[in-house]
Amino acid sequence: MIEPITGKTVKFQSLTVVLAIAFVSVSVFALFIASGLELYFSYNNLEKQVHAQQLLIAGNAATSVHDYINKKIKMLQTAVILGNLTSPDREDRTLIMNKLLGLDPSYRKLILFDSNAVELYRTSRISRILTDSLKEADMDIIQQEVSNGNVYISSVYIETSNNEPQMTIAIPLVDVLNAYQGFITAEINLKFMWELVDAMKIGKTGVAYVVDKNGDLLAFGDTARVLKGENLKNLHEVSRYINSDLRLKSPGNSITKGIMGSRVVAAHAPIVSPDWAVIVELPAAEAFRDVIDSMQRIIVFLFLSLLLAVFISIFLSRKITRPVIDLRDAAKKIGEGDLGSHIDIASYDEISELAKSFNQMIEDLKRTTVSRDELREEVLERKKIEKALIEAKKQAESALEAKSQFLANMSHEIRTPLNAIIGFTRLLKETQLDETQLDFLTTMQMSGNMLLLLINDILDFSKVQEKKYELESIEFDFMYLIESVFSMIRSRMVDSSLDMLYRMEKAPRYFKGDPTRIRQVLINLIGNAIKFTEKGEVFITIDLAPEDTMGEGEPGLMRTIRVSIRDTGIGIPENKRETIFEAFTQADVSTTRKYGGTGLGLSITKAFVEKMGGKIWVESSEGKGSKFTFTLNLEQAMPVIDKEIEPVSYDALNGKRVIIVDDNINAGAIFSDYCTAAKMTVMLIARSGYEALQYLAKAEVLPDIIITDMMMPEMDGYGLIEKIRGHEKLKHLKIIAATSEAIPGQSMNARIKGFDGYLSKPILRKEMINVIRAVLGDKRKEKSNIITRHMAEEISFKGLKVLVVEDNPINMKLMDMLLSKYGIMLDKAKNGKEAVQMLRKANPYDIIFMDMQMPEMNGIDATRIIRKEISKETPVIALSAAVLKEDRENAIKAGMNDFLEKPVNVEKLKGVLSRYST
Repeated sequence: MIEPITGKTVKFQSLTVVLAIAFVSVSVFALFIASGLELYFSYNNLEKQVHAQQLLIAGNAATSVHDYINKKIKMLQTAVILGNLTSPDREDRTLIMNKLLGLDPSYRKLILFDSNAVELYRTSRISRILTDSLKEADMDIIQQEVSNGNVYISSVYIETSNNEPQMTIAIPLVDVLNAYQGFITAEINLKFMWELVDAMKIGKTGVAYVVDKNGDLLAFGDTARVLKGENLKNLHEVSRYINSDLRLKSPGNSITKGIMGSRVVAAHAPIVSPDWAVIVELPAAEAFRDVIDSMQRIIVFLFLSLLLAVFISIFLSRKITRPVIDLRDAAKKIGEGDLGSHIDIASYDEISELAKSFNQMIEDLKRTTVSRDELREEVLERKKIEKALIEAKKQAESALEAKSQFLANMSHEIRTPLNAIIGFTRLLKETQLDETQLDFLTTMQMSGNMLLLLINDILDFSKVQEKKYELESIEFDFMYLIESVFSMIRSRMVDSSLDMLYRMEKAPRYFKGDPTRIRQVLINLIGNAIKFTEKGEVFITIDLAPEDTMGEGEPGLMRTIRVSIRDTGIGIPENKRETIFEAFTQADVSTTRKYGGTGLGLSITKAFVEKMGGKIWVESSEGKGSKFTFTLNLEQAMPVIDKEIEPVSYDALNGKRVIIVDDNINAGAIFSDYCTAAKMTVMLIARSGYEALQYLAKAEVLPDIIITDMMMPEMDGYGLIEKIRGHEKLKHLKIIAATSEAIPGQSMNARIKGFDGYLSKPILRKEMINVIRAVLGDKRKEKSNIITRHMAEEISFKGLKVLVVEDNPINMKLMDMLLSKYGIMLDKAKNGKEAVQMLRKANPYDIIFMDMQMPEMNGIDATRIIRKEISKETPVIALSAAVLKEDRENAIKAGMNDFLEKPVNVEKLKGVLSRYST
């Protein structure tokens, strides 16, 4: 027949024939499997039974042969015991020897020897004296055995006079005192054993025979083969006996060639003494007769079953295929366009259900044919709509791209003047102002920062919505990250009495990831905690998540870091906790009016955390505070000492004694960690000034320095210093004030009260260590200024020479004022081209600050030339109002070392100066 689609000629295959063949094949296969398994298991069981029976027969035969030999030995031993063979009277010995010879016809010859192996008497069944079969070597072995009280049994040998197998037995002679007197030998004819072996019944046609350890035939029904001295070691079962070290009964696990040359089931059993074995063999045909008969019956049964299966399969296949053929004929008619066909199947099975479905299909085809033209029109209409949708999608994507570019451009344009506003406001606040002016400037600075945060939130939310942000993968120090966030956020706590603390538990410091996004998450969460907490503390803990059990780990491992921000603020109502991570959502509408905010911060935070493989959740009790916790999956990196965190050397503080006074347990513990890391000795962590004074009054060794909180119960920091400065023994002690209320004029008040150093919380480790070192090294007699973190930092920046490349005169002026106040020498260039020309003449600069967008030559091109032609080592820091990831990547690729966003944050600027001022 011709296949309608391909046009190829194919061979028609009748379903009836296929089904019949299938039925027959399955039936025959099942019968063959069942019969084969039955024969296999029957054969195995019968084989085990035959071998077990053979082993039993061989064992019984071995016992009989052993008993036969043992009887001869016992008879001699009895005669020796009862007779008087040691008598010197020759007639007595002759009489006993002759009687003993007549006891058993198998005794052929008896010889009596004294203790020196000298023959005393012999007697024999033959009339004349034949040549003695005992050799001199045999006599030595016999004498050695019997002199030790043992019975000697020789190997089998053929007597040349009658060509019959013989063996010699020797029994020791002892007197009444059990003293050795000699021995008697008996030559035994083994042909009497032949009859014993020949009489053994092994099935109907089986045989038994005896062999020695050399494989020589000793006893068998065919005596001619025995007399011929035939060796059977080539037979499998005999070889098994010869090579058996343990000489245990043969397991008999194979069919092998027998002594008669036929296939037999063989087994052997060793004789304990002498070292012989009885071999029994049963012909395989006799052993497995039942299996052979079963096989014949099964073959007949299989043939009859095959005939029956053929008839049944033909009947069933025709019954099954007849309605299928009807369906085929109906389908042909439908293919020819005849939709008037109808199938009637007189049955109640799957075929009848198929027929019903086929009839229903015919009806559906009728309806489908009627509506085909309508469907064609509908498809054409849908294609038009799809084309319009594709065009609309392209327009939407183009509009989205334009919006993103617009936001980026607007961000740059807004940040540039905002940079000047915030920067000059900060500088103006450091001049001589009255209280009203200072209040106005503080409001301006806070408004500028809020506007900056709002711009950042809008840009970030836009990128989150469009999923256009990607994560960086660079190495960073988590402790520096936290401390940099503290530095940035400190300005929000100017009028606050909050304690802001952090503690890094047993967790690695160095990771590979996106520090910019992590810093933004921390700023959002810590900023919220400060905003909604009027008193108490904000406490941050960094540790490993419970599922991370790798301890210190090693670089390259993926670690799960857990960060918790706990505050003592207003808390979050229970019905709002699940929705606060949604965009434009806050805990309550009133918070928008009282506390401000866009409602985007937590939504952005959640997106960043989840992008980094972590999760974020909140625990809160309304009126008691909140605890935000998030996890991050980060790759552990190699430890790198960051100059911005680690002091240059701890040698100056090594062994210095310190007392810490703070009523906040967490703050005291953290300050203690700072000092311990600097190799200082923490003598006491006191909870109040009164407790510290009690300790000092009794102390034999005084501290080198005291760090005290200013607000404490019982006795605050002012009360403590008043007592110390008024005490003759203690007045010389160095004391640093640590306060949460960083209000204007407080550091001056602390100097007047007698403090040597001043720190405002939150206090970073490097700040504390630098101030401690400066206070301990302060040799001034007249102290016009108290030592603060700013003074300690400014000392390290003095003398630096910096080049600032900036086209905007306002931004240039701001950078000049910010850097000059630290004693930094500053040169200026208006664009990249001018900077390159200056550097080609001379390069005395420690750091270069490079704006990215300038006329004539931008910062990217200028940096490429600097790296290629002038210097590969001089640090180049990018200055840009652009915050897109692509801008940062372009800066790094061009050879820039770091990136400083506009408006310039003073804390970040100092961080860059500290990092690259070596």
